[in-house]
Amino acid sequence: MLLTGGDASDVATVMGIIPGNEYMLGCECSGIVRRLGPGVTKFEVGDRVAVMCAGSYTNRLITHADRANVIQDWMSFEEAATIPLVFITASYSMFHLGKIKGGQSVLIHSAARGVGLAAIQLATYKKADIFVTVGTEEKRKFLSDTFNIPTSRIYSSRDGRFYKEIMAVTAGRGIDLVLNSLTGELLDLSWRLVADGDTMVEIGKRDIIERNTLTMEPFGRNCSFHAVDMSHTKTITHTLIGHLLAEVFDLLTQRLILPIQPITQYGFEEVSDALAHMRRGIHIGKLVITRSGKRDVRVPIRRAPVVPTLRPDVAYLIVGRLKGLCGSLATHVARCGARHIIVCSRGGIGDEPSARIVRDCLSYDCKVSEAKGDIANVDFVKEIFELPHPKHIAGIVQGAMVLKDTPFETMSAQDYKTVINPKVTGTWNLHEASISPKHPPSIFSRCSQVCQEYMAIRDRLITQQLVITFLDAFASYRHTQNLCAHSIDLGVIHDVGYVAEQGAARGLEEKFEKDQWTPLNERELLRVFDISLLQQQRQGCGIGRNVPLSQLSVAQLVTGINIPLDPFSDLASDPRFGHIVGTGTSTRTGSYQHTSNDVDDTALLELRALHSSPGTVPKQVLSAVELRGWLRTRLGAEVSALDITNAPSLATLAEKVMERLPGAVENGEDAKRKIS
Repeated sequence: MLLTGGDASDVATVMGIIPGNEYMLGCECSGIVRRLGPGVTKFEVGDRVAVMCAGSYTNRLITHADRANVIQDWMSFEEAATIPLVFITASYSMFHLGKIKGGQSVLIHSAARGVGLAAIQLATYKKADIFVTVGTEEKRKFLSDTFNIPTSRIYSSRDGRFYKEIMAVTAGRGIDLVLNSLTGELLDLSWRLVADGDTMVEIGKRDIIERNTLTMEPFGRNCSFHAVDMSHTKTITHTLIGHLLAEVFDLLTQRLILPIQPITQYGFEEVSDALAHMRRGIHIGKLVITRSGKRDVRVPIRRAPVVPTLRPDVAYLIVGRLKGLCGSLATHVARCGARHIIVCSRGGIGDEPSARIVRDCLSYDCKVSEAKGDIANVDFVKEIFELPHPKHIAGIVQGAMVLKDTPFETMSAQDYKTVINPKVTGTWNLHEASISPKHPPSIFSRCSQVCQEYMAIRDRLITQQLVITFLDAFASYRHTQNLCAHSIDLGVIHDVGYVAEQGAARGLEEKFEKDQWTPLNERELLRVFDISLLQQQRQGCGIGRNVPLSQLSVAQLVTGINIPLDPFSDLASDPRFGHIVGTGTSTRTGSYQHTSNDVDDTALLELRALHSSPGTVPKQVLSAVELRGWLRTRLGAEVSALDITNAPSLATLAEKVMERLPGAVENGEDAKRKIS
């Protein structure tokens, strides 16, 4: 691989705007064939090729033969790297979905970027009537000079004025084909622009990921709406990619279309600069990353993240309603490879939030079945394991929960049972029923929020304390029986689950002091769940129970508590947390405090407002992508862009950076030397 094409999706992935593997950036490149697999006959070693394949930010790439095409002798590697993604996206959208014909009108949004420039060439080849939008006057002039598009057909993509202007030009008819990459209200206006019986193709992802709504009015005029994601491997197959590449390169061979111009080049040592350039949205044409940079790039070898893999030939039982944490976990279980999930709850899965989770699981080819009932009923639980399910149950996730904010002294017997039954009686019933089958489950994870324990201790909720004490000991008990189990004590989850849904109404967030609790987001929750699964897979892998993922959390994992813990915290009196209490002489505390105070004077962009939010700093000063790259290369700290943008203050961000440094920080002087 010699050059790779840069794309806005790379920036969106790094920024966390769209889901994706940030270690597999890039989806197109150009290079030279070095080896051939068995049965590959259309290439020879030494061929110059253009390739469309994920993970192209690399020096060597292995890909399916259908995803490559030989490039013409007159074409440079730089030009070839601009072709695959943008021309395939434009060709598939306009020819195969939009079925554009000569004389029809086409509206191309953000037309000065890669896909837009490719679409203009393909529309010109089809002799279509072209309308475009751009974001700056410079781009307007470029399109007018390069493609002879009348300035009266070039509109602004920054506001919705294009709708009225185009409707006026077309006498109210609208546009035959809209190629859209705008978001929000501008997407809606573009959709309304479609002429009766014609088509809009959505090539953006943001509105789809955010599950935004779409007006129904154009459907009443027989309009069609298509969405295109060229990374969706189930529908965008190797065969389809090969067919599209052949179409595009046939047009290139006849010089009916040409590679994208202008080309902006960056070396691999300047990847962060390239991403920042694309993020600003001011470039015209295509951006490529080349190996012929100013200097050799030292690529640190990072250990691949360990991720759990679940079996597709068994079933997994999730106890709890899907509209909360269990819904997020169910989707993740399907994403990890499970193909059959049994959901057990008293309310069932008939509500709309649960139905949405079921649809998400089905998108991963994972079927969801219902077992409606109360796990406190031992006969009901036995039926779950004894009924002839298509697959035997190989894993249990216990997430059932009932809260009663009533002190023990005034609690009725019924309220007591209401709290005890789901977590204590129900968990024990699951344990007893699961050890009876021939193949006991290899996964038994239970989830609850450790902040409940804090509330129970502080508010003298004795019943809650009893429940949590039992659950904390349950996993250890199963280990003594040579059975897998793991207990997850979660802190505050601020975007999914009970606290997120009921926190404002019940005043929960005010009860959790910010200096004691670090809220988790859904992504961090799923990583914690991954660790729980991996702990149990290591215990049951046959190597031996003495090699878990971590010796410190064999049976229980507690998250969300700030380290070092405030000496005046209510948790400080608990012997389980005594070792993380900070004192004036603590070297760990000194390290954090010293580093936080010194960060302001380091190369961390020399920001003075240490206690202001990163989001309040001017964009030209602070770029999450650039800062993230600096932290990784200079300090070796793996901090996500969302960690940076969501940090409430720079002091908090500095502490998070300290936590992500490789190895333990011994004292403040070591930290200072590391930062500087």
